[in-house]
Amino acid sequence: MRKATARTNRILGSATPSLESRENAARGKYTLLRMTHRVESRPLPDADVIDLRRERAEKEDRGFVIFSHPLKAALQETFAAGEQAIILINRRGYAPYLLCRECGNDFRCRDCSVTMTVHRRSGLLICHYCGSRKTIPAKCPLCSGEVLQPIGFGTEKVEERFKRDFPSIAVDVLDRDSTRKKGALVRILDRFRSGKTQALIGTQMLSKGHHFPNVTLTAVLSADSILGYPDFRSAEKTFYLLTQVAGRAGRGERRGRVLIQTAFPTHYAIQHALRHDYESFYESEIQFRRTFHYPPVTSMIAILFRGANATGVERAASSCGRMLEEAIAPLAGTRMQGPAPAPLSRIKGVYRFQILLRSPHRVALRRAVEGVMGGRRWRGADVAIDVDPINIL
Repeated sequence: MRKATARTNRILGSATPSLESRENAARGKYTLLRMTHRVESRPLPDADVIDLRRERAEKEDRGFVIFSHPLKAALQETFAAGEQAIILINRRGYAPYLLCRECGNDFRCRDCSVTMTVHRRSGLLICHYCGSRKTIPAKCPLCSGEVLQPIGFGTEKVEERFKRDFPSIAVDVLDRDSTRKKGALVRILDRFRSGKTQALIGTQMLSKGHHFPNVTLTAVLSADSILGYPDFRSAEKTFYLLTQVAGRAGRGERRGRVLIQTAFPTHYAIQHALRHDYESFYESEIQFRRTFHYPPVTSMIAILFRGANATGVERAASSCGRMLEEAIAPLAGTRMQGPAPAPLSRIKGVYRFQILLRSPHRVALRRAVEGVMGGRRWRGADVAIDVDPINIL
């Protein structure tokens, strides 16, 4: 690294340091420096939680609350004062999937183990992993049923509902779909910055790096979308996203406000985000990692097996798993998960199995894996090894 060769100090700066960086500071590997005030000493925004369990969904939304009553009131107050609002929904498209009410068909991608997202504006079902697309059908291809219901909501549906509830307020959407055309991103941001639009609906593209002095309200429509991921970092990612989007409010003269809609209001990631309290979140999360032996308390190695034939991939993963069990047996406290289908078990027609290894013995674990994997080819599968993986889906 440049630091090593040039003998210079390296500064890592973030409002939400990774748990790995914070743990390195706790161990003395890094020096921790804190900035305790915002620019120009502006106060942090007030943050409140809206318990979705107590909110009533509109009949057409099938149990999903988009704009709760407290959030609607806060938006009306914000717009009446001539101020702006940012609305976060970390899901693009109209709805996560289409459901046949007669047979239960949920329109899964032919090549991936996921449902296809409803994009009503383009009239398409689109797989967000392989890009496959098909026209939204009038009837179910399995039973010819005609009652096809979009389930859940994304940026398109939020925009539709916003225009119904606030017809006089100019609004834009900022997501990957709305910014595909050249210059679209700049135009959307310029309109909002100049005040031509009073509301901006968007995905996590909105959450950091933007300065809008007239934004006094940021709203998170569902803080639970990431919490439900089968990933030990889900709480960390949730806390970071909430903290970052909260930082968009109150950057001007007027104090900001953050409203977070969730069905899990007592979850520690949400509670600490409400208080803008990174250190308390770190203490809670590192305790969780210690209890269940997850990084950065341990070292992790993910081994992913991929192939066109499910049986061949499973056979290769199982064979490797037996060898790894023997190799890590002498390493006290070392754990192996799998082999098992990856959370995303098929992408672009490729089947995926994975093995996760966790150990307090970082160097010894790497040597054990190298002893099993080094130079060996596995019939029926390609293999990818990721040391300290960021993504295990």
